[in-house]
Amino acid sequence: MNKKLFTMIAVLGIAFGLSNTAKAQASASLSPVTVNVKLADVIGIEPSTGAASILFEYNGISDYNADKSATVPRQFKVTSTRSYNLSVKAAGDFVGSAPEKKLSLNILRVAAKKNSEATFPTETAISSSTSTLLVSSAAPTLAADYDIAYKILSSSELVGKDEGTYTATLTYTVTAL
Repeated sequence: MNKKLFTMIAVLGIAFGLSNTAKAQASASLSPVTVNVKLADVIGIEPSTGAASILFEYNGISDYNADKSATVPRQFKVTSTRSYNLSVKAAGDFVGSAPEKKLSLNILRVAAKKNSEATFPTETAISSSTSTLLVSSAAPTLAADYDIAYKILSSSELVGKDEGTYTATLTYTVTAL
């Protein structure tokens, strides 16, 4: 009986102790914390995984008698927090091994599309005197990859020239609206 009484007192004591412990716990909180997000306008163009150089080779009759095309997937990527335009400008005509050896820039056409889009718009002739608009009023975007289509038109400009490689340098620019 003493054992039962002792067990009962111990159980009640533990229950009373736990009950008081639970009631004795206090809570505290901090003053409200403010979280801020500060945004700045950002626009940029950077290389992606696409090639930085394109080579059109003319080795046979069929090369000279047809337009030649090359597509560079993911040539660069654009990030812009505002709507933007994408344009291209050439540094000048195609130049051969010597400055006087040239091909007119008029044989080149370029088109641009986001990698996620299905088809290219019609290729556009580019200029060395002014920027040529390729994409107008594009929506703000994060790291949008652009595919670029290049076309060299079949032209008498390609005949009667010295054998060799002719190079034109293009610069792509994004401009916030």
